[in-house]
Amino acid sequence: MKLQKKLSFTRRPRPGETPKSVIHVNDHLGEFNKKTTSNYVSTTKYNVISFLPKALYEQFRRVANLYFTIVAVLSTTAMSPISPITTIAPLTFVIGLSVLKEGYEDYQRYKADKFVNNSLVTVSRDGVWTKIRWQELRVGELVQVFRDESFPADVVFLSSTIPEGNCYVETANLDGETNLKIKRSVEELQGLCQGMREENVSARTLLQQQVFAAIECDAPDKDIYRYNGKMLITAGMSPLLDALPKFVSERDGSVCGSFSGSTSGKARKTEVELGRDNLLLRGSNLRNTETILGVVVYTGHDTKIMKNATNPPSKRSSIERQIDGIIFAMFGLLALMCGSGAILNSIWTNEAGPKMYYLAPDAKDYDFDPDGLPIQALANVITSFILYGYLIPISLYVSIEMVKVAQVVIMKRDKKMCHVEESDVPGEDPVKTYANPRTSNLNEELGQVDVVLSDKTGTLTRNVMEFFKCSIAGTIYGRGFTEIQLANARKNGSPLVDEDDVPGRPRAEPRAKVKGFNFHDKRLARDKWRSNASWKQQEDFFRLLAICHTVIPEEAKGDTGEIKYQAESPDEQSFVAAAREF
Repeated sequence: MKLQKKLSFTRRPRPGETPKSVIHVNDHLGEFNKKTTSNYVSTTKYNVISFLPKALYEQFRRVANLYFTIVAVLSTTAMSPISPITTIAPLTFVIGLSVLKEGYEDYQRYKADKFVNNSLVTVSRDGVWTKIRWQELRVGELVQVFRDESFPADVVFLSSTIPEGNCYVETANLDGETNLKIKRSVEELQGLCQGMREENVSARTLLQQQVFAAIECDAPDKDIYRYNGKMLITAGMSPLLDALPKFVSERDGSVCGSFSGSTSGKARKTEVELGRDNLLLRGSNLRNTETILGVVVYTGHDTKIMKNATNPPSKRSSIERQIDGIIFAMFGLLALMCGSGAILNSIWTNEAGPKMYYLAPDAKDYDFDPDGLPIQALANVITSFILYGYLIPISLYVSIEMVKVAQVVIMKRDKKMCHVEESDVPGEDPVKTYANPRTSNLNEELGQVDVVLSDKTGTLTRNVMEFFKCSIAGTIYGRGFTEIQLANARKNGSPLVDEDDVPGRPRAEPRAKVKGFNFHDKRLARDKWRSNASWKQQEDFFRLLAICHTVIPEEAKGDTGEIKYQAESPDEQSFVAAAREF
């Protein structure tokens, strides 16, 4: 095929041109996409070689550890009045405990990376779908991703089981948005998923074909909102693409999945423009779509999420920095004590030393020599520095390290810090997520929030929407009070009285809790709204709730017969749930 001979993975850009990459689609033999990054990712701070040097560097960033090291070194000299073991042993214990803690925390990161790298994904090799580990995935391979699975790499979206060629993606891990994003498939290849289901000959031939297209796109970068490229399909593939199944859209009756560039008897390429709506990013999850088919374009540390990732920083808490300041002050006090002691000792030795014959002043010892006062002063400074060294307690750091480790263990098992999320499917157990601190260096920072900067309320809330009140034809329906009403009442000092608490008025009928629907008002209960004067407006209101949305209904798992709604946003889901209940 001419396309295979002309294209290579990298192309040198012209002056002023953005660097480009060329990916051969369905290169299941690995003949062309060789100069690509492995799909193995690592988020650890250390490796086997760098662990000890980096860990020791982190420990000696602490002023206290530097101070105790100096004391330990001086205790090995002849001027030391104490045994070196009394200073070296505590220092070794403190640094060793901290290094072990760093190693354990980094090992937990390694285990998390290993779990991700060993996750399974379905790829096409020699036309046969097989499961491999994420870290074995190569650029150019075709992958299948199923509902609620994560994308193993950055993938160009080729085909979907949804007739219109869409899929719904959750990007909460990338940008914090819980609303689903709609992605578009490549129209020329939209029938590929259905062809695989029907065992279509053309679909099977395409999967077995070694490189049936190439993608020329931007080189890997960190901009998750930008992707520019084009797909080049050779004319020899036109008959195969024309023979793929066609879909009839349920919305407008149009034919989906037709190949626009097919010709008869002419060999020419078809060029398909690709944009960010065609790119499925690693770190996002497939929602509301049974299966999608895509081609891998960026792997491993070339993916956009890893391009935006930074090396784990070496963070120090505010208390630790405050302790360093206190140690500097205490070190100044210690230097003042040692210096003044040496000066007073030199004065005393100079005046009374020659008279102290029983101290053998003629022996010229370094700790008592009336004729060598500078050396005696230095010896006194060192001796006093070692003796007064316990002014800064090394046991304080032992206690702090042990307390931090214990706090991490407690936080991982604390039921009050466990988030319980109800399942959308009736009968399924709720999902429990416990706190998972990845480092213990910042335990004391918890709760010490000074300023919160936010661009919207969704950053600070759970983004859970419930149908609570509504206004129809100027009349407000729904009992209970919103958070805004309660806040205004507290501000104005006027208490609010619930209608259910008015004497002589019947209470609203209790009803089963429905996700997204927390509404009760006897005026709209069951079919009572049909007897209201404004029933026509109310009927139009309910009709609009039922049809003006993009929600996809599906039958929940099990034999309950319940209908589960898959929506782009919790707002739409609550509106459709309200329409069903009304």
